[in-house]
Amino acid sequence: MITCDHTSCLPVPVSVDERTGIWSVDSLPMILMPRHFWIFVKSEIESRLGFQEAETLFLKSGVPAARHWCKEAAKEKGIQGEELLQYYFSQRGKRGMGLFSLLEFDPEWKSARVRIDYSVYAEGAGQNVGRNVCYPMNGAFIGAMSFISSSNGSCREYGAVEVECKANGGDHCEFLVWDKS
Repeated sequence: MITCDHTSCLPVPVSVDERTGIWSVDSLPMILMPRHFWIFVKSEIESRLGFQEAETLFLKSGVPAARHWCKEAAKEKGIQGEELLQYYFSQRGKRGMGLFSLLEFDPEWKSARVRIDYSVYAEGAGQNVGRNVCYPMNGAFIGAMSFISSSNGSCREYGAVEVECKANGGDHCEFLVWDKS
C-alpha cells in the first residue's frame, strides 16, 4: 500500500492498493473524480428524468450511502452520536462537496440545521438560477441522522429540505433536517 497523508498532499489519508489501484479512505473504497463530473451527471439526470424524478433518485441512493458510510466510520473510528455527524460533515468537505457547518442540533436527534459554503452543486450552477440546486445532499443528511439515531436506539424517519441556496440568491446553502415520525 502507498499512503499519502494530509501533511504531504491530500486533506485525508489515502491508501492505494498497488495491485488493484483501488483508493481507500478510512477503509472505504473511493474514486477521485473532478467536481464538474457531478455537475454534469446531475444536469443530465434532470434533463432526462425531470426534477422530481432526479430528486427521488438522489434521495434513494443518498440515504443508504450515508448510512453505510456512517456505519463504517463508526466502526473504524470508534465514534458515535454528534461526534460521528461532525466527522461525516468534515469528511464530505475534505472530499470537495463543500464546507459543512452544523448550525443547530437537537441532542434528542429530532432536528438539525446545516450550512454549506462552496457547495459543489451551487458553485457549478452559478448564481441566481431561479431555484435551489443542492437537493442531492438531502439523502446524505437523512441517512446520517437516521443511522446515528438508530444506533442510539431510536428509529426515526427524517426529512430534509434546502431552505437557502447560493445558486438561488443566498449567500450560502442551508438545510433543515427534521424528524418526520
